Amino acid sequence: MADGIKVTMKPVRSVSVLDHGKLADFFVSRFVSAVVRRTRAGLDTKGRRFKPYSKAYLKELAARGEELGVDLWRTGGMLGSVNERFRQWKDQGQDNLLVGIGPSSAVSNSGQHNRPANNVLGFYHQKGRGHNEKRKWLGLTRRERKEIAREMAKMSGAITEVRGTSSARAPGKK
Repeated sequence: MADGIKVTMKPVRSVSVLDHGKLADFFVSRFVSAVVRRTRAGLDTKGRRFKPYSKAYLKELAARGEELGVDLWRTGGMLGSVNERFRQWKDQGQDNLLVGIGPSSAVSNSGQHNRPANNVLGFYHQKGRGHNEKRKWLGLTRRERKEIAREMAKMSGAITEVRGTSSARAPGKK
């Protein structure tokens, strides 16, 4: 089971290892904030509204006095655990990053039932498993990729290619 998005960052020109590490840290920070902000707004990785919850689940939420909008934020644990899971350095100054959902122990929700771990729950939403509709939330929209690549280019003075969630380059560069 995949629990993240693999991203390969490769500078088009030489960047010091220290600067490349800073770029990777910056990318992870921007990735996480973009995913959380967009998902809380109820939008998927294509910028479309999530499929609605089932009528039965909406009744359950209403009975507990919880929000009825689809923002994948019941306890906040799943979205709150998105972060860098793995980084691999290569000689050419290229990073392979895995940004994903951190595991958690199953916790009791007001004594009603045990919830699945964050990474399992995130996978269910991403892939549409169990009783969950497919809601692609973990990843970046085309606009988010372009914005992050542009910011990274300004930061480093290098054009940075971001692959994995798809390619993005600084504007005007081929």
